[in-house]
Amino acid sequence: MARRPLDRERIYLDGGRRTTQLMRVSLGGGTFMITPNASNWVYRGESPDPAIARLLSSYLHLDPATAGTQLQEYTTAVRGMSDADSTEVQIAGYLRSLEERHGKEHPASHRRAVAIAVWHIARCAEVRDRALKLLGIQPGVSNREHR
Repeated sequence: MARRPLDRERIYLDGGRRTTQLMRVSLGGGTFMITPNASNWVYRGESPDPAIARLLSSYLHLDPATAGTQLQEYTTAVRGMSDADSTEVQIAGYLRSLEERHGKEHPASHRRAVAIAVWHIARCAEVRDRALKLLGIQPGVSNREHR
């Protein structure tokens, strides 16, 4: 059976499923990857910064209302590390320095788990944005605006 070239297929990520699935639009309805009423930030096309900041806030026991500037600084640093292809081990090293700065000590296994979570949050956004660019959609623009 002959397969159609991938660049001619219309695909979208279905945000209504429990698992991420790449789906084709069978009736030529277009490309659907970002919807404003989706269930999470990935499918809405939003920045991962709030999710990373919440995770760091919880990990470092910082109140987002009073430490918002610090959390944004840490989030920016982690995003920069991820963009520079840092590993979760390197992010765990950065988390260790933040623990020392704030006088919070966590077991290495906990630190590594948080580093893995932060790394995946940042990478998820990067992969989504790359996919959108390949499809010719500007990241952060909903399908309704793009059509």
